[in-house]
Amino acid sequence: MLFRSGGVQPPVNLYETSEGYVLTAELPGLRVEDIEITVERDRLTLRGERRIEHPADASVHRLERSGGAFRRTVQLPVEVDGEKVEATYRNGVLSVRIPKAPEHRPRRISVSGR
Repeated sequence: MLFRSGGVQPPVNLYETSEGYVLTAELPGLRVEDIEITVERDRLTLRGERRIEHPADASVHRLERSGGAFRRTVQLPVEVDGEKVEATYRNGVLSVRIPKAPEHRPRRISVSGR
């Protein structure tokens, strides 16, 4: 995760398919219950908190893994169908499948011959 003022910002990738988009985010060390995803029209927002814990009596000699709360909003190219978004989280990587709204999906037009 990259540190920015205001907390940690997970790196994300966004891919487009004919049916929609796939967003992946690196979220190592988070639990599923620490992740919140919201979709509104053409925006997807990830929220969460990465906790860095150590024993209370420990002396910290190096602290390179940043922690804290984050909020990351990704602007999508078109409006999406928020009711059908699906997310999975495995091995520290969140994968979100985001279908395009029906009016933004390509339609196949049949051609008739005479």
